[in-house]
Amino acid sequence: MKQPVFVLIAGVALHIGAAELDPLVITGTKTAKTQDESPISTTVITRQQIQQQQASTLAEVLQAVPGLHIQEIHGQNGGELLMQGMTGNHILILKDGIPVRQSGANGTNLSSIGLSGVSRIEVVPGNASALYGNAAMGGVINLITEERRREWLTFGMNLRQNEVDSSLPSEQIFNLDHGVTFGQVRLSSQWQWHERAPYDVSPTDGSEEISGLNQWSGRETIDIQHASDLSSRLWLNIDNAEYNRDYDHVLANQAFPYRYRREDSRVEYGYRLTGGLWNIDVSGDDSYLKTIEDNLNTIDREVTRTTKAGNQQLLGQRTFMFSSHDVTTGMTLSREWMDQKAAENEVDNKQSESIEWFVQDDWYLPHRVELITGLRSQWNNDFGFQTVPNVSLRWDISDELYLRAGSGLGYRVPNLKERYYRFDHSIYGYEVLGNSDLKPELAWSSQLELGYRGLSMAVFYKDLTNLIDTELDETVNNGIDTYRYSNIGSASIVGANVSFQKVLGQYEWQFNHQWLQTEDSDTGLSLNKRPDNQTNLQLSRTIDHPWWKVQKTRLSVGADYTGEQYYQAEQSLKSPDYLLFDATISLTFSNQLQLSLKGSNLSNVQADSDQENDLRPIVGRQWSLNVIYHVY
Repeated sequence: MKQPVFVLIAGVALHIGAAELDPLVITGTKTAKTQDESPISTTVITRQQIQQQQASTLAEVLQAVPGLHIQEIHGQNGGELLMQGMTGNHILILKDGIPVRQSGANGTNLSSIGLSGVSRIEVVPGNASALYGNAAMGGVINLITEERRREWLTFGMNLRQNEVDSSLPSEQIFNLDHGVTFGQVRLSSQWQWHERAPYDVSPTDGSEEISGLNQWSGRETIDIQHASDLSSRLWLNIDNAEYNRDYDHVLANQAFPYRYRREDSRVEYGYRLTGGLWNIDVSGDDSYLKTIEDNLNTIDREVTRTTKAGNQQLLGQRTFMFSSHDVTTGMTLSREWMDQKAAENEVDNKQSESIEWFVQDDWYLPHRVELITGLRSQWNNDFGFQTVPNVSLRWDISDELYLRAGSGLGYRVPNLKERYYRFDHSIYGYEVLGNSDLKPELAWSSQLELGYRGLSMAVFYKDLTNLIDTELDETVNNGIDTYRYSNIGSASIVGANVSFQKVLGQYEWQFNHQWLQTEDSDTGLSLNKRPDNQTNLQLSRTIDHPWWKVQKTRLSVGADYTGEQYYQAEQSLKSPDYLLFDATISLTFSNQLQLSLKGSNLSNVQADSDQENDLRPIVGRQWSLNVIYHVY
């Protein structure tokens, strides 16, 4: 089980030698292991799978991952991840091992994270706080941009058309991916432009349910190989998105035309120095968010809010390899700050600082057993010290039968947005207020998995204390619904997952079903926005025999079922279940040109825009064309 030949630090490959049929993974343990032998369950999404799905954002590619659920973020027209019953604020999003942070009041908007230059994605469900700290109570998603070629130039185009839409096309996405090597120095660039027209589900009501979007993003990277065991990387990411939406706000049976504008800009930067078994990362990001909500019937009623935020992080990590075990240890220093200004309120330079230390011991025991123990201690300037343990085990009972088990404590301090941010959507009839009295969350998580020949059966349990959620503040009477972040005394999540994947000749089968039950122990009610059942079925066939100019054809069909979920359990408001179908045909004309056609939501399921508790998809049936051209 031990793989001492390969060393990967924070997602950057320093030496490649494993067969592609059994890819290396790093996110689960921070050391390189083959996917089949990893003691931590890890799902890998390859570059080829990303292209086959025609995915251009992280939300789109994760929709096809069994057991994951993407739900709409109100006010942002984006997607937030739900994994094993844990929401986006509990799931850490990484890019090459560096946290991806965003402005806004909700969890990370996965619909605004592009995939240009991403070679693979690793998904680790369950508690990872001992390794990754504060934001990893529910799992980790790591986007890896590792590139093994010396030079390349690729263009991509994706055109999408909603079936009921006057705009042609509804969406268009263009990508450029370029890299060149000069001796021991490699320069790479990835740029993406994304334009989407506003979308009105019911054209007669005067309201656009989905905002128009004009977004461009870019990443510039310099990789230098100083010596055989010493390399460095310098990177700069730039992202700018502008949203626009016109709609009618109905008050006292009278419609008032409103206009919504949102500008979201972010800059990320960093430097990494890697030497064999150690690495040092220095990274940071700065974001600027501006929203304007204007009543078009007046000349003076315009609400403008601006939020500035930033993060800086210093990480040092070292792995020590011994004959029977590997020890990985490191320290992280981080700082977070936020300013928010509006016409009537201000959050003035709130800051949070933390120091974290972690150690992991990976033991290779007799009888094909691997045992991992971990410990992480954290100090926060507002919440003091906390230490969380974690233990994981893998037992290869035979060459084809294995057992994985894990248990540990997760810990998360409230972020600055939950404590101080004011998310004012009074024109929608509500606002969300921060709560400076929030307490840190704790979650004891356990999971057990049994796998045999592509069949996996797993159960998981989470005991949550001080879970942070929003609840209606009935003491405020200002004409709108005022929600406030608060702690739920205790809650529990229990679930089971069955998955199966098999290749039979030219056919690939994949099936997954997840059952989930949640409870707020204080009220006995279910937690909101967590589907009780999810089922995914995918069937693909690859035809290698060429015909006409086509060298390879791939056909894929899929079905996704999402069960009922509570919108507001206190009022017994539920969102209905739904079933989606999709189909894709991909044509490979040469090593340079690939073309695919896709039909999404063929069952044309759409939410009722008049029912706020309807969490079904906003967009109905959609058709898309994807073209990828590799110049070299």
